[in-house]
Amino acid sequence: MEGNQGRSALLDRGSHFCSFQLNDTEVAVVMVEDLAGKSVAIVGMARSGMAAAEFLWKRGARVTLSDSRAAAALESEIRILNERNIRYETGGHSMELFDSADLIVVSPGVPMSLPVLRHAAEMGKTLIGEIELASRYLRGKV
Repeated sequence: MEGNQGRSALLDRGSHFCSFQLNDTEVAVVMVEDLAGKSVAIVGMARSGMAAAEFLWKRGARVTLSDSRAAAALESEIRILNERNIRYETGGHSMELFDSADLIVVSPGVPMSLPVLRHAAEMGKTLIGEIELASRYLRGKV
């Protein structure tokens, strides 16, 4: 590949790993998705799932969290969810939740091999991770 004038080619194995600089290529991320009023299922009620729930709840989404752990193991999380009137299910994952979701956010520790997630994917539902969710709301230059 050709380089910029006075610089090495982009794929040149010279002393530089890459010949472009931030001022050469800047992309503004404008993928902000309006989820107000939309149904979002979040799988996993650990720290990142709770953070995703708070993030989406503040943006008007109808959030429901789902966790395989029993309610007794999630007392502090449930207290926070109840304070915000955020719905949740514990002790397993119901097909109905995923069937009705407009978007499904999967926490990092949750295996994509779960039957409800495979079912949702087969139905054409959108399943994303929390990093992708966050990337959709970036407003700066990348």
